[in-house]
Amino acid sequence: MNKSDFIQRMKTDKKSQTTINRNIEYTEYFNRYLQRIKNIKIEDAQPKDIVDFKDWAEKNNLKKLRMHIWSISTYYKYLDKKQMFLKANELMGSIGLDQYRLSTFPGINKGFVNKLENIGIKTARQLLDIGHTKDGREKLFKATGIPKKHILELIKLSDLARITGVKKIRARLYYESGLDTLEKMAKCDPEELRKISAKYIKNSGFDGVPPKPKEAEHTVTMAKYLIENRDHFNFQAL
Repeated sequence: MNKSDFIQRMKTDKKSQTTINRNIEYTEYFNRYLQRIKNIKIEDAQPKDIVDFKDWAEKNNLKKLRMHIWSISTYYKYLDKKQMFLKANELMGSIGLDQYRLSTFPGINKGFVNKLENIGIKTARQLLDIGHTKDGREKLFKATGIPKKHILELIKLSDLARITGVKKIRARLYYESGLDTLEKMAKCDPEELRKISAKYIKNSGFDGVPPKPKEAEHTVTMAKYLIENRDHFNFQAL
C-alpha cells in the first residue's frame, strides 16, 4: 500500500485531516485483512475480495463497515482501478439499503409506511427483497391494501437509493423528473441528467438543486454498473 501517495492525493483534494486519518486507518485495516486472510497485496485485490471482506466484517461485527468500504473506494479511485471503485460503491449502496428506512423518503404517505411496518417491512432493503417481482408486489398489495402504484413508487425510490448519494431529496427529485428507474438514468449522459433535473426544478418549484457535474457523472456511471450487475442483488428490472 502506497500510504504516502494516498495521503498526498487526499491533501491535493483538500480533504480534512480527520478524513485523511480515517481513510488511512480503514484502508490499512483492509490491507491487513488481505495479507492475513488471502495473502495478497491491496493493489492485487479483485472485486470479489471486497465482497469477501464485507461478508467477513459482518460476521465479525466490524463497526462502521460502510465507512471502511468508503475508504476502500476512495483508495481505488486514486489508483484508477475502476472495477474496484465501482464494486466498493455497489457495496456501500447495499449496506445503505439495510439501514435506510422507508419513512425517510420525502413525500411518502405515512399511513402507507405504517402499513408496511405492520408486516415487518421498515427498510428499503426489506421492501426490495419482496417487491422486486410482480408476484412480490401483488403480495404486498394483498397484505397491506396499499394501491399498487404507491407500492411501485416506494420500490422505485428504494431502487434508486442503491446509488451512493441518492437518498431522500435526490431520490425524490429524480423520480419526479421522470428518471424513476436505473434504466432511464443509464440512458442519459451526465449533462442530460443535470438538464432534466434543472428543468423540473424550474418548472415545478421543487425544493432542491440539480446535481453538480461530478455528482451527475457518478450517478449515471453507477446506474449503468448496477444494471449490468443486478444479479448480485437478485433484483429484477422494474
